[in-house]
Amino acid sequence: MSTYRTRTFVPPLVQRALDLAQRRAFEHSCIPEVGRLLGILASHVQHGIVGEIGTGAGVGSAWMLSHLAPTTHFVTVEADAKRATAVQNLFRDQPNAQIIHGNWHEILASGPFDLLFINAGPAKAPLNSPQGEVAVEMVLSALRTGGMVVMDDLTPEAYWPQEWQGRPDPVREFWLNDARLNAMEVLTTPRTMVILATRIGEETCLCSVRISTHLSPPGSPGNLLYFIAMDTFNMCKQSYRSVSVVMEPVPVEARPKLKRYIND
Repeated sequence: MSTYRTRTFVPPLVQRALDLAQRRAFEHSCIPEVGRLLGILASHVQHGIVGEIGTGAGVGSAWMLSHLAPTTHFVTVEADAKRATAVQNLFRDQPNAQIIHGNWHEILASGPFDLLFINAGPAKAPLNSPQGEVAVEMVLSALRTGGMVVMDDLTPEAYWPQEWQGRPDPVREFWLNDARLNAMEVLTTPRTMVILATRIGEETCLCSVRISTHLSPPGSPGNLLYFIAMDTFNMCKQSYRSVSVVMEPVPVEARPKLKRYIND
């Protein structure tokens, strides 16, 4: 097989992350083929937010940061305090990188994401449990219209253990069948795959929502104006005294001039 630079080159930041993983005996970093794919995908986000669930030793993060535009914000979350601190030190010279120590869902408030790499945690959970169903809906609500999810560590069905043959895979069942997603599987090596899933359709439309908290005098404009996904809006609006929808749901790309109020 011919040798090409794109198959062999390892960015310096990635090498430092690999060294960190070796020192900490961390064996669950993404493989180079996935890392190179992440780098290509991240390079297309010129002004936006790229996220990662499951920092590990920072290898996947390093692949993305090595190709990320300086105008793009990167955020990753890690549940293990020692690993999170180690990666914070590793990326201390990366001004657009943020490392969160916490549960996986704490990253979702940093969205909406243009690219989200799901590398670990309940966000990858099978959908045959209530926790899994809630997790994937939370992830979808944090994606921008056209935003992409990348999930690795999938095995082609031809290499499944005998006892798994013929059984449905709950992860694939959701990510490859949901009508809100345009998704496909991609081989990264003969024995490994990733799922790429882009959020599409009316379900990805956002609303401009004006929130009036108890601090706002009656009749005054709300003290917060921002864009949130409709399903997130429906879950959180009970937390406020009043909520006014400023416009009907529209695609993010076509945010028109605000025209009218629809009082909740």
